[in-house]
Amino acid sequence: MQIRKGPFGHFAIEKIRTDASLFEYAAEILQNNNDIYLPMFIDSEELSYDFSGLVSIDDYVDHNNLGSNTNLFLRKKALGGLLLSVISNLNILMMPSCLLLESKFVFTDKTGSILRFCYLPYSSYCQNGLLSDCNEKNWETFLHHEFFSNVVDKETIEAILCSIKENDEKKLTDIAHSILSSPTRSYSTRPFGLLLCGLALAIISLLSLIIKDTGVSLVLAFGSLIDVTWFVLYHRTIKLKQLRIHNNEKTNRRKQMLFDVIDDDNEDDKSIHFAKLQSKKTYDGQMLQFGIYADNVTIGSDRFIADIFIEDDTISNLHAKIKRIDRSYFLEDYSIDNQSYIDNRRINSYTQYEIKNGQSITLGRLEFNFFIGFNSESYQ
Repeated sequence: MQIRKGPFGHFAIEKIRTDASLFEYAAEILQNNNDIYLPMFIDSEELSYDFSGLVSIDDYVDHNNLGSNTNLFLRKKALGGLLLSVISNLNILMMPSCLLLESKFVFTDKTGSILRFCYLPYSSYCQNGLLSDCNEKNWETFLHHEFFSNVVDKETIEAILCSIKENDEKKLTDIAHSILSSPTRSYSTRPFGLLLCGLALAIISLLSLIIKDTGVSLVLAFGSLIDVTWFVLYHRTIKLKQLRIHNNEKTNRRKQMLFDVIDDDNEDDKSIHFAKLQSKKTYDGQMLQFGIYADNVTIGSDRFIADIFIEDDTISNLHAKIKRIDRSYFLEDYSIDNQSYIDNRRINSYTQYEIKNGQSITLGRLEFNFFIGFNSESYQ
């Protein structure tokens, strides 16, 4: 393959092999499905994949801090979403064996939260229609790419490869959910270095005691105690600081929500930004209502990664995100099966669509009215 960049976008180009036949059904699906696949265009000699606005994962790791918690969380979401998409796309006969896993032709956005692939619809790549048709070696190389550093350990990679080899879709689904729900933590190497130093001093102290050098043993033991104590206090301080910041943010938002004076006659004076989702009808006997007062609010069926938790089979783990920019609100779809709608019109995945006061939003089977502001009309 080769890369072409021009005034009409950036494209990855695959020369169609003369001895190959294309899987026409897959080619048609790619025109309407933008799940994990790049848009594909076919002419008599070439397959063209549009990756405009994206970067290869090779370029991404060269220009981003892979150690930050935010970055790590987004890359976890990208990999977990990929594995779930691989399983769900088997149901529409889109075989993962046709994914091009070469890193310079695997693309992500500037946040690292998505993965997009060139899909090679050659009939010879998808003869059996099974997960086990995938090239295990290619997947192993792909999963060991630096983009996934700290996202998965060797044991998880082995479990993924084993699931593919054994054609175990359920196991792969469980692994994907485990990746998405696993806690994201990043520690600096310096405190851990001190901990190791403390442990080393403790071992040397014990050896000194064995050879009856009591003075040296006491000095080393004291140094070890200081190192270990400092390490414990350091992490306790960091944890308490993070918790205090998080709680203060929530408290300040609540105080602002409750006590700020809002002048309904002067929109420009409003320092509060508030929106609300309200279900159009009852679901399981309940009317669903959710307040939105943060700049970014995620919606999904996994309580560990979603700000708004909705327990429903038609809602993906991370289904959608509502984002506020200035005084406008935008909806972005993250669902596995692209089941997000504004006024009954399906929206494209990972693309922001502005939502206005009073418009309807459909997520899975659930229908909501979207209201902006505190005025009485939004609570009718």
